[in-house]
Amino acid sequence: MKTLLLISLFFAAPQLVAAQGKESKVVSADERVLVFGQDAVAISAVLSQITTLREELQLVIKDPAATKNEILYPIKNDLIITLFGQAGDVPQLRPFAIRPRRVEGSDRFRIELNIDLARGLNRKLLREKMLECLLLDRALSTEVREDQPIQVSPWLVAGMMERIRWRNGEADRGLYKSLFKNDLMMDIEEMVVLTDPSELNSVERTSFRISAGAFLMAMLNQEGGAGTFLSYLSQAPIYEGEPFLLFRNVFFTAGLSEEGLAKWWALQLANLTQEFVTETLTPLATESALNQVLQGHLENENGEERTYRLIAYRDILALPEEQRRLLLSPMLERIQLLSFRAFPSYRSMLSGYIRITKQLAEGNDADVEELLHILEEKRVILKKVGERTRDYLDWYQITNASELTGEFQDYQELKLELENQPAVRTGPVGRYLNAVQGLYDE
Repeated sequence: MKTLLLISLFFAAPQLVAAQGKESKVVSADERVLVFGQDAVAISAVLSQITTLREELQLVIKDPAATKNEILYPIKNDLIITLFGQAGDVPQLRPFAIRPRRVEGSDRFRIELNIDLARGLNRKLLREKMLECLLLDRALSTEVREDQPIQVSPWLVAGMMERIRWRNGEADRGLYKSLFKNDLMMDIEEMVVLTDPSELNSVERTSFRISAGAFLMAMLNQEGGAGTFLSYLSQAPIYEGEPFLLFRNVFFTAGLSEEGLAKWWALQLANLTQEFVTETLTPLATESALNQVLQGHLENENGEERTYRLIAYRDILALPEEQRRLLLSPMLERIQLLSFRAFPSYRSMLSGYIRITKQLAEGNDADVEELLHILEEKRVILKKVGERTRDYLDWYQITNASELTGEFQDYQELKLELENQPAVRTGPVGRYLNAVQGLYDE
């Protein structure tokens, strides 16, 4: 992640010279991004990726200083991306290299991103490195010394990638929910001062990535959050003091205690968790949830619990009125709450179940059997459609996957750890593995 202005991270100079006569070039609409390379298709694809990333970044940050019709995240310096080599070449030590260079006689910089194609082009890593360049741009100014170290903190890149994925509907929301619920988020200071996520194991990397995303979402959701974030971004990559000190001074009041910070973090996580309450469920998730809400439990005089299902409505009608209402009142509430989150095709059916529940509470079974039969038939049809859709999407994703990402490898490692763990797990890592095990078992 670290780049020194005077220490070259470029590939060998002869490669650059040898390619000069054969290079093609594409330029962004605002002429801030230039992509060079020998493969016209590849350089066009890279320009498309950086353009999409700038659009996404502009949407999630919403810079208060930007004009309303500004589509791309604005950059004040030039980003020069150069693609070297081709598949089959001897790989360079680093597939990506970033170097900012001051433009002579100007107060502007060139941010140079060199990409080695010997191992192909990893889209995930490409987006991360391009994002690092875009975040770096904000901090480059005339105040930067020639010998000054520059670093874009890993948590900024990881957090912003997660924020973008969340907006695009690509984030693993089940994993967020599990970590929130089980109090397994990374400590804020530990997250901010981390310099090399590659040294973490798969469990820690996942916690780091989710924690960084959660913090950025919490901050950007605050009033004036975008301005505060951009202020931090203009200072953090070139700050030479204690990283967490700058973090606290920008994002929080100077007098905030450790206890106060911990309480704030817990509150933000609780607020983020509320987003799941209004999240629309998939057809199959709605069907699963419906199976749960269409049943209730009552204890008999011996303290034994019995389950009553709405489909067996005659058993419910046989209960004394007081017990019948005690059973059906919470069931009705759960059905109504589910109607806010259910897949749209299920909502008319939920209205039918609400009607049946109210009728049974009054001891009225008129047309209940016929209506239940109609609702069950509709659910069978929707469930089959949902299963076919899921199977098709799974097939499409598998047959069109061009690479395995590092996150997928982390999941594989997690699953192996889960399978090899003893039944009883204690400690924070154990609690984390228990939480993730729940995701695999669902």
